[in-house]
Amino acid sequence: RPAVLLAKLKAAEGEAVGALRFSHNSATATSEVSLAGLGTLTAPETRLMTEYVFTPLNYYFITSRDAEKTLLDSVAGFQRTGLQFKVFTTQQSGMQGISRYYFDQAALKGARGTHFYTLLDSEKLLLAALNPDNLAQPLKPFNEGTDSFAYPPVREGIGGSCAAGFVPVYRIFRGNARFPDDPNHRFTASFAVYQGMVAAGWDDEGVKFCVPE
Repeated sequence: RPAVLLAKLKAAEGEAVGALRFSHNSATATSEVSLAGLGTLTAPETRLMTEYVFTPLNYYFITSRDAEKTLLDSVAGFQRTGLQFKVFTTQQSGMQGISRYYFDQAALKGARGTHFYTLLDSEKLLLAALNPDNLAQPLKPFNEGTDSFAYPPVREGIGGSCAAGFVPVYRIFRGNARFPDDPNHRFTASFAVYQGMVAAGWDDEGVKFCVPE
């Protein structure tokens, strides 16, 4: 049973035991060798979700994709805010993919688009219903794929929380007061920034996903 033992060692910390049994043509017909090993868990790989602001429009954008960071660092008007948080590069048990959506011609009277992120199945279903064929068309949520992975909150929304050892990411929306002129979601792991944006009139949408410390 070496394959079973190897699976156990990959799946959990601690000692695992097994046996390798094989047949032969001697008098005993079969022989068995005891196996044992010590499993250690490898922490899932992470990368940084980095925030940018497009200063001419005060438009916030986040990405964990290195190619996009390289591009944005070279584009006039885009600047790093200095805020970032860790996300997971691969999916592990209990995690959800952070899906990224693009709404074309949804802001500034159709002059530009806006992005939206979520890992909540309820929100993904609502967005999929608005664009069942996932076609790139004005004002419809176009799913650009999974950016990275994180854990859903223990309690989602305003007053939400994460499991111990994880950091809440808050979502705030420049929406009702200025919608549809200049909608923009901002995602931050900084509680101070979150509070400040809400105080400045952005809509409070609370905790939306949980990331590693």
